[in-house]
Amino acid sequence: GINAEYMGVSREALRTSLFPVGELTKAQVREVARAHGLERVQDKPSSVGLCFIGPKRFGDFIGQYIETEPGEFVDTDGNVVGEHRGAGYYTIGQRARLGGRREGLYVARKEGSRVLLVPYDSPLLYSTEARATGMTWLSPAHEARVAAGDGVEVDSRCRYQQPLVRATVTAGVDGGLLLRFEQPMRAITPGQVAVLYEGERCLGGGVLS
Repeated sequence: GINAEYMGVSREALRTSLFPVGELTKAQVREVARAHGLERVQDKPSSVGLCFIGPKRFGDFIGQYIETEPGEFVDTDGNVVGEHRGAGYYTIGQRARLGGRREGLYVARKEGSRVLLVPYDSPLLYSTEARATGMTWLSPAHEARVAAGDGVEVDSRCRYQQPLVRATVTAGVDGGLLLRFEQPMRAITPGQVAVLYEGERCLGGGVLS
C-alpha cells in the first residue's frame, strides 16, 4: 500500500515541489531499484516510528529536548499504581508498562507530574469532537466553504495508521477548526495532527489543541 504522510506543506510550496516517485508504491520502487542493480535500496528495511533518530531509544532522544520530573501513575480513584520518570515521556493512549501487572493500562490524561491510567477501552480515551489550529489548507474550495460558515463533511485521521473516520468540519475560534466525528475517536492527543481527506485526496490539516 501507499504510506500517506502529512507534514504541513503549504500550497505555495507544493506548486514548486517535485515527487519523482510519487505515483509508485514502495514495492514498485523496490522493483525499479532491483532492475537497476541498486541493492542497497531494494533491500533497505522500511522505517517505522521516528525513523530520523536512528537506533537511539526514543526516551533518550526526547530527554535531550524536554525538562521533566518524576511523578506518579494514578487510577481513576486517585490511587497511586506506579511511578514514572517524567510525564513528558508519555503521550495520550500510550501503554504504561507497570511491573507485576498483567492488564494493560493506558495514558488518558496528564496533570503536572501525575499521569492518569485507564484500561484500553475506557470511555476516557474516546472523543466525539476535537479542535485543530494552525490549519494548512491544500484545497481552496474546502477552505472557502468552512470560512463561509458551512459544515463540510470529510474523512479524518488523527493518529498514524488510524482508520479514516467521517467528520463534519466547521470554523472554530482564531482560524481553527472544530471536528465532530461520526464515531468516537480514540486517544485524541494535543500536539498531534488532524489530517482531512476526500477519498485519497489530502485536503489539509492542523495541529490538535
